[in-house]
Amino acid sequence: MIKNIRILSKLSNAEAKIALMLGIVFDGENPSINKIVLKAKTDYRTVGKVINNLKKRGIINKSLYNR
Repeated sequence: MIKNIRILSKLSNAEAKIALMLGIVFDGENPSINKIVLKAKTDYRTVGKVINNLKKRGIINKSLYNR
């Protein structure tokens, strides 16, 4: 997921947490937002916002998590 560790300093805490979780916990998977919410123990709206921000920054594939 995170190809360059230096990018983490440019992300907010929530963005870094979700990006790392996608790269470590869900490596090789495309988990649902609900599954991410349960693992991250955070709000659904927060995860949705973070996913959209990560897509805009090009960190995750834009075709994933379309709502």
